[in-house]
Amino acid sequence: MNRLGSSLRRHARFPQRGNLRSRSSSLVLRTPCPLVGNKARLKETTKPLWGRKRTGFTLVEIMVSVVLASFILGVILFLYLGSQRSFDSSRTYLDIYADARLALDWMSKDIKWATQVLSAWGGYTTSTNCLVLEIPSIDTNRDIIPDEYDYLIYQLNLANLERIMDAYGTGSSRIDNTNVIANNISSLIFSSAGTYVAIELTASRTRLNRTYQETLNSVVKLRNK
Repeated sequence: MNRLGSSLRRHARFPQRGNLRSRSSSLVLRTPCPLVGNKARLKETTKPLWGRKRTGFTLVEIMVSVVLASFILGVILFLYLGSQRSFDSSRTYLDIYADARLALDWMSKDIKWATQVLSAWGGYTTSTNCLVLEIPSIDTNRDIIPDEYDYLIYQLNLANLERIMDAYGTGSSRIDNTNVIANNISSLIFSSAGTYVAIELTASRTRLNRTYQETLNSVVKLRNK
């Protein structure tokens, strides 16, 4: 009995090796291994390049973008240059029209004021591009002086239309002067018949290798004849 009790106490104090091995193996299986988690994380971070999300552009995409941008800029430049040429053309046309219109208004007003078209005066001769007019003299109150006359000449000198005043009448308030009333006049044609004077005036200008031209016509009656 005493031997049996002592052996039982010894077994209880020191368990057998087999039991320790089984317990330790079960303990090892239940303990998580940190190395396994690291391997999993390593596999996640070392994915192949073709599986990642791209953030840049390929060479083909860059070349296509450059070609499209160049085409769009070319269209914009073409439209801008076209609008600029159109604007320049319109401005030039308006300038020559204004010159021709101003000259025609001056001549029409003076022809209406004239008493007759003279064949010649003071070295000027009426021709297709020169017109000599006799107009009544006026005093300082702008009243007509009876039987007194001044003389007005229109002539084309190169591309300038000149208005020449010869204040010949005694007591006339006018003064002798020569004024250029229009530029860029390429042609001036006068013709008279009775109390009417016909005018054909052409203004032209060359800009950017292009010639712009405007022709105006008018028939005016002498009202003081």
